[in-house]
Order: sequence, then C-alpha cells, then structure tokens
Amino acid sequence: MAKLPRHQRVVIALSLHILRADATRSSESRADGVVISLALLCLVPQCPERWPLDLYWNAAKPDN
Repeated sequence: MAKLPRHQRVVIALSLHILRADATRSSESRADGVVISLALLCLVPQCPERWPLDLYWNAAKPDN
C-alpha cells in the first residue's frame, strides 16, 4: 500500500478527530450536521465501503 501524501493524512486525521469528539459529546448535545457531513465527505475517498459512513450519518441525524 502506497503512503498517502501528508495533506491527505492530515484531512483524514482531522475528520476522525471530529467524528470521535462528536461521538463522545453526542449524549450531551445534538450533532452539528454540517460539520459531521463534511468530515464524512472527506473520508469517502479513503473508505473502501461506504456503509460505515452511512451508518454514522444516519445515527447523527438531528431526529435521532
């Protein structure tokens, strides 16, 4: 597997940080849909299967 360029690694790391922070904070307040959707969108090219991202998005919807 080829090593990703630094900027891609940074985007992935920041996206995962946002999702982890949201997961720990989700019991206290509602998720910010724009921030979560942007983080998930950044991960789409790196995720071989899309279903984990879809599951996270469905769980983070404002009505959940």
